Amino acid sequence: MLPDIVRSLGERKCFHDNHGNFYVFEITEEDGTTAYYSVFFTLSKAGRKAGLNLFISSAHLREERPYVRQIKPIRFRVLVYNTWKGKAVKPAP
Repeated sequence: MLPDIVRSLGERKCFHDNHGNFYVFEITEEDGTTAYYSVFFTLSKAGRKAGLNLFISSAHLREERPYVRQIKPIRFRVLVYNTWKGKAVKPAP
């Protein structure tokens, strides 16, 4: 599932964890059911013109919905833009 999740990050909402990573977790299976798959990642600049690095530190299927802190999600596209521009991304209350 991981390659498909990474390909769809542009349309996903992401959340902060307590360790400076971001994660996504809700996916729709082919049969239309919802599954929970945690993908923890960070973004960094690869160089002036080289783009960005996406580092996945952990990815695993969960049997039930994981706990979500009461914070606003952030779109992956916003994470990319802010990382490229060197802006910090802080969790919104």
